[in-house]
Amino acid sequence: MSGSELKRILEDIVREKGGKIWVARRIGRRISYLNGLKAGEEMFESSKILHDDGEYVIFAEGIPEDEWVKKKIKEFMNLLKNGR
Repeated sequence: MSGSELKRILEDIVREKGGKIWVARRIGRRISYLNGLKAGEEMFESSKILHDDGEYVIFAEGIPEDEWVKKKIKEFMNLLKNGR
């Protein structure tokens, strides 16, 4: 897994759609944000969950949940979990 490839996908989403996106991992009942896996600028809006598989959670502000974003999230998760 390449952290720079993961970061590039998040930056692609923000560049195309605007907003802010960041990634966290569940550790028991807590959620720990993954250092460096974020992109975009604070919008001071309510955040929403774009992806939650029980282990990883992807949060966003101002990013729509359209098909393109879903495809990029799937690409991100494949790379994060499988290294491809």
